[in-house]
Amino acid sequence: MFMGTLIYVGIFLIITLPFRIYSAFRKGYKETAIRRVFLWGLIVLTLILLEKFKLVNVEEYLFFW
Repeated sequence: MFMGTLIYVGIFLIITLPFRIYSAFRKGYKETAIRRVFLWGLIVLTLILLEKFKLVNVEEYLFFW
């Protein structure tokens, strides 16, 4: 249950963070945008590693929608 919630939050952030990064660059908040790029990359990397080491089946959560 807890891991499923984390995966849904991660997927939501993967979808929404690029838009927030783009808007931060447009408004001139480059430091904020760089922090968000780092956060986005960390989330993606974590989900990929969880999938690679078979700790979580991310596809199961993706197709649940």
